[in-house]
Amino acid sequence: MPPIVFIDDDFHGLDHQQDDPIVITVEIENYAVKKVLVDQGSSVDILYWATYQKLQLPDTAMVPYDEPIYGFSSEQVSTQGYIDLHTVFQEGTQTKTIPIRFLIVDAPTSYNILLGRPSLNTLDVVVSTPHLAMKFPAPSDDILTTHYDQRLAREFYMASLRPQLLIQQTNHIERPPCSSKALSGEDHDPRIGRDVRLEPIEDTSPLELSNDYTDLNKACPRDTYPLHNIDRLVDGAAGNKVLTFLDAYFGYSQIPMAASDMHKTAFITDDANYFYKVMPFGLKNAGATYQRLMDKVFSHLMGHCVEVYVDDMVVKSPSHRQHAEDLSAVFSTLRQYNLRLNPDKCVFDVDRATDYTVSVVLVQEIEGTTSSVFCEQNVARS
Repeated sequence: MPPIVFIDDDFHGLDHQQDDPIVITVEIENYAVKKVLVDQGSSVDILYWATYQKLQLPDTAMVPYDEPIYGFSSEQVSTQGYIDLHTVFQEGTQTKTIPIRFLIVDAPTSYNILLGRPSLNTLDVVVSTPHLAMKFPAPSDDILTTHYDQRLAREFYMASLRPQLLIQQTNHIERPPCSSKALSGEDHDPRIGRDVRLEPIEDTSPLELSNDYTDLNKACPRDTYPLHNIDRLVDGAAGNKVLTFLDAYFGYSQIPMAASDMHKTAFITDDANYFYKVMPFGLKNAGATYQRLMDKVFSHLMGHCVEVYVDDMVVKSPSHRQHAEDLSAVFSTLRQYNLRLNPDKCVFDVDRATDYTVSVVLVQEIEGTTSSVFCEQNVARS
């Protein structure tokens, strides 16, 4: 077996100045499970109860076990049982499978699984936090490398700092890359055939679909409608005393498809063929279409009291009194056009904004515009 070494090229993150947690993806029971925290300080491997339920394991699979475990400050955490599961670690087409005994814990968390020293030692893994990567030997004696998603790791870490908020989960479906064994999606990935997989993440009704519209996009001319310049948005919002950040609720799915184009979005499942009744994520011109819509909806307010980038809005005001009036005008416009907001992603009454604050929040919000959610009521059989 060749020696395990790390080089500068092993770093695939965005920010070298980091102390980010180690968050990876593993495969369990034919599910791709994301939000897996690698914790070299933990003496146990933990499968959280919400994840156990989403894996759809039989009730008899869990062995009852009620011995508590203890946290960093000696707080006691009760357990519900344990289960032995074969866990797959993957790089490209190469995999390594190891048995892991997970303790099942019902606790609020932004993660699905915590991998401690028992599993890491079994895997013979070497972790490099400066490179945001870990390496381990494969059965073929090759060295496999798993990289961490730095942006997601920071999101999950920030979510873990809010213990008062319930960790929500939803269902997602994504087409995996090439190989039938490849992992895809956000959290869990039950195999549906060989191409489409269901991924429970947050416990809400909407589903997220990501279909392959490569051929459809090639046949469509590009919409050259411009997205707004980020620097201009930041400059326009900076200097105001009060800001409110609003996020559209599943933005793309609020735009209905033209009846003549619905059949062009058709996709196949095991039980039927479906098509979208609303604009799906993945279309080449979806972003430009949504930006054009928002520009028309807020044309009388943009530049005055609101800035808009796709489905993210910043309401800006010089005073609290004026801010109440500006919010009333924005909400009235939203109601007029039947547009909905996501309260979980809205931040109200941010005081004493600086250029830096506005830049950070805007960039964080804009990075989140890559998601689209597909609701069951917005899909029809074809």
